[in-house]
Amino acid sequence: MEARRRPESAAETIARRREEAKDRLLDDIQTLRRSAAMLRHRHTATVLEKLILSGKRFVFDTAAQLFAPQPWAIDDAGALLGHLLTIDDEVFDQVAEECSVEILTLPEAFDRAWADLEQRSAWVATYTEALRGLADREEQRDRAVRLEHDLRQSVPEPGKQQT
Repeated sequence: MEARRRPESAAETIARRREEAKDRLLDDIQTLRRSAAMLRHRHTATVLEKLILSGKRFVFDTAAQLFAPQPWAIDDAGALLGHLLTIDDEVFDQVAEECSVEILTLPEAFDRAWADLEQRSAWVATYTEALRGLADREEQRDRAVRLEHDLRQSVPEPGKQQT
C-alpha cells in the first residue's frame, strides 16, 4: 500500500491543528472570564440596587436585614476594604472599575482578612448593637407573652364561675 502523505507533512498538520485548538481554547477561556466578570457585575449591581431602593441605609431591625448579603470591596490580595457604600470615593471608583467586590453577610465578612481595621471595628460595633437590639426586643416580647398568658389564667372566662 502506498502512503498518501509524508510523515513530516502529517506531523506539521497535527502540530498546526493542535495550535489552532489551543488558540480556540484560549479564546473560550477569555470568553468565560468575561462572562464571569459580567455575572459578578450584575450580582453586585442587583445587591446595590436593593440597598438603594430600600431607602433605609443599614437599618438592621430584623435578623433577615442583619444577615442579608452585602457588597464588600476587596483589594488585590482579597482583604476587605469595607462596605461598598461606605468606602472613600477614590477606592469606590477603583473597586467599581475592577469589580473587586464580594457579596457576603456580616458574619462572613468578619471571618475574612480586612485591609482597613477601622472599617471592621465600625462594622463590629454596628453588628453587636443590632444583635443586642434584636435580643432586647425578643426578651420584651417574651415578657409580654408571659404576662398576657398569666392574665388570661387569672381572669375567669365570662359565664364561668371560679371555684
